[in-house]
Amino acid sequence: MRLIFFTILLLAIFSCNNTTKDQSTENDIKKIEKVKDLANKEVETESKYQYDKEWEVFKEAVINKDIKGVAAFASSDAIDAEFLITVMDNEILLQKLRETKYEDLKVNETEQGVSLEFYAIETTIDEDGNEVGSAISIFFTEGDQFLELDYFVVAG
Repeated sequence: MRLIFFTILLLAIFSCNNTTKDQSTENDIKKIEKVKDLANKEVETESKYQYDKEWEVFKEAVINKDIKGVAAFASSDAIDAEFLITVMDNEILLQKLRETKYEDLKVNETEQGVSLEFYAIETTIDEDGNEVGSAISIFFTEGDQFLELDYFVVAG
């Protein structure tokens, strides 16, 4: 009787041990699959949204006075790329543009959603001692496919 009980006990122990190992292996496999899925989504997101690289392309278009290049970022036909380039034809404003990284753009929350803002100001003193200058704010949104130039405001 003891032998039968001992045999049944051993079978139960081995059976539980194998089930636990199988469950552990299955859990490990599931964890690995989740990590792979997250990594794939991250790569997919990186390849889909490259706003920082697009910002650099936009800057180069402005610096090189490439009207078509700037117009390519316009979210509508109302954007006057040539006027934007004319306004930015100022060494101080261009230097600020060159120095500004995508991460440096100011994030604004509006009724329409989140926008990104580039802001530059240039001030000098004229011959009469008055402070004069010009400023520009350029507003972008992170579109579904690319960085979009929504509008810009000029003063000065």
